[in-house]
Amino acid sequence: MPAIWAVILQRYEIARLFGKRCKDPVSAGLTLSRACDKLMQILPPYDTDNYTQLGDEQTKFEDFSVQLIERYYNEQPRRAVALLQLNSQYIPDQIACSHFICSLSIQYIVEHQWWNGFNANPVVIMVTFFCPVLVCTPLFSFVPVVEVENSPLLLAILGPSEEKSKRRKPTCSEKFRKFYTAPITKFYTHALFYLAFIVFYAYTVAVGIRPNYVSIYEVIVVVGMISFFSENLFEVSTRSPHPPLSEGLLPPASN
Repeated sequence: MPAIWAVILQRYEIARLFGKRCKDPVSAGLTLSRACDKLMQILPPYDTDNYTQLGDEQTKFEDFSVQLIERYYNEQPRRAVALLQLNSQYIPDQIACSHFICSLSIQYIVEHQWWNGFNANPVVIMVTFFCPVLVCTPLFSFVPVVEVENSPLLLAILGPSEEKSKRRKPTCSEKFRKFYTAPITKFYTHALFYLAFIVFYAYTVAVGIRPNYVSIYEVIVVVGMISFFSENLFEVSTRSPHPPLSEGLLPPASN
């Protein structure tokens, strides 16, 4: 990436120009900000002038990305959310960019992904996991579904940048899909199962252990612990390694 070489050579204005003219200036600004941070880590302790300059440039590059994403979100919120959802690792890879992560638009996008377009009480969520019919009751509030009309006639009249859209209430099948695929649902149900397992484990230790034979309580505890450790090992084995500096910041290119 030419902009990174410009940062290494301390040509910050040229790096900023490359970042503004690339296909994804938001990701470019974050990449350059992280590049400045990496360079600050390898500077010798006595080089305070370059350290201060790199710190200032890091803040400028990050502020540039924050301004762009907030402007894009204010103009077209739905497309801004879709942009950051192209790559599931986009937001986690920017944890070091605290200003970017703490911006209002990113916080809204994270909350949107966490709730998956609905809102409900935590107790209702845990009960609904076992009684799915409650999803279609007033206990849940769902965000309207946006339908975009992309007919050739509309595109010819309005243009591709002014596509017509309308909102409707989600169907029952869409509500079920949103509920069971939402991270908030998985979080509460996993917490509930872990709490139930701890209570059952305490009961087994207290009164369920038999001196002469293996009780059914002990079998259930062993099976639960094996499944728990197997799940953790599976998550560790399937977790992708942390990408290099120039990777993991840009959404995947469309073919």
